[in-house]
Amino acid sequence: MVIKHLSWEGIVAMVDLQILNKCISSGNFDLVVNNNLTEDYFAAYPDEYNFIKYQVNRFGKVPDKETMLLNFPEFTLLDVKETDEYLVATIREEYLYGQMVPVITECADLVKNDANEALKFLTSKLAVLNSQATAGGVDIVKESQERLELHKHKKEHGTNYIKTGFPQLDDAIYGLEPGNELLTIAGRPNQGKTWILLKMLVEAWKQGKTVAMYSGEMNKYQIGYRFDTLLGNFSNRSLINGTETNGYESFVLDMQKEKVPFYIFTPKSFGGRATLSSIQSMINSCHADIVGIDQYSLMDDENYRKGKSKTEQLFSITEGLMRLSENHNIPIIGLSQLNRDGEISKDNVDADADLSNLADSDSIGQNSSKVLFIRQTGAGLKLSLTKNRSGTVGVNFIYFWDIDNGRFIYVPSATDSSTPQQKQEAQQTQKKKFKDRKEVF
Repeated sequence: MVIKHLSWEGIVAMVDLQILNKCISSGNFDLVVNNNLTEDYFAAYPDEYNFIKYQVNRFGKVPDKETMLLNFPEFTLLDVKETDEYLVATIREEYLYGQMVPVITECADLVKNDANEALKFLTSKLAVLNSQATAGGVDIVKESQERLELHKHKKEHGTNYIKTGFPQLDDAIYGLEPGNELLTIAGRPNQGKTWILLKMLVEAWKQGKTVAMYSGEMNKYQIGYRFDTLLGNFSNRSLINGTETNGYESFVLDMQKEKVPFYIFTPKSFGGRATLSSIQSMINSCHADIVGIDQYSLMDDENYRKGKSKTEQLFSITEGLMRLSENHNIPIIGLSQLNRDGEISKDNVDADADLSNLADSDSIGQNSSKVLFIRQTGAGLKLSLTKNRSGTVGVNFIYFWDIDNGRFIYVPSATDSSTPQQKQEAQQTQKKKFKDRKEVF
């Protein structure tokens, strides 16, 4: 399927254009949807692809020729005669070719110095390339043996889920699943979202996972002192003010012996606010096992065009983050603001937000595998699991939170969703209640 007189870029651009034209002329987007052709396949026409997809998602129809030309005057209209099978096979083959070239090039460079490293690199890329070479659906009947083997492996060795540091929450969600996880933590301003994100990332680091975090507002020192507080229970106020000395120096000296890294990236790292490409490079450079994003609204949509709403931008960002989770087989945790409509009293423990309260875009909820709302109540910090693709939803957990020292103590109550045994265990271990919940987050 190689067209001799065209460059590879020319072939890909032509197939891109043919498929988009066929969708427009037929008034049907099934050719793209049913064959799982994502934006990555339309490198020459990403804006046109996203425009058609948005029109289909919002209005239920493919835009006509006049609408396309109105929004993209330079778009070329074609009368496409090729079959769907040919177009899909060609775009997949050429896309795979484009993915393979840099892998082969890098492998060739590596093998000059270290054949073992080159083999490890090539092996790590083969699974991804194989998945991209496979077109169409999966026969789960024929693949039942594979599921059986996976089940046996989990039974013998356990899962590869990453624990969040909140045991009661982990009982409900099993932990964070590598490769199929975009956990969104949502809350109103000053409720502690960044603290909860960091708590989960620190727990992942303690499990030997390499962490990469994008901090859109806080610098490396602010994040670093919070890390020290969560890990060593040092007073965060004292660390920031320079008054904490007892044990901190030895703590830092011991930390410097650790071999597992915890990377922080800020807008300064990328010369501006992060994009999906920035997060991709962050994952690649760090070989990250888990990624944290603080927060979606502090990222830029690299496919932005004039007139594109905030809702569309956030949809593009969160959809891309889920794709990065799948492609790199890692979980991603991101933060989202709740809108300010319908403020909820701190003393009302039962009044919780829902997915409709996500600021700017409910598509964040659509693209997330799990959504966790947090808010401070008169009874403590409340975690509410509002979406969970892996199982139960509508579960709530309350924690006494000593913010300054980074401690969380589970509080059994009538409003949470723990079992009687969990409540009894928590009551037995809860020897004191932290009352300092008035720090600035």
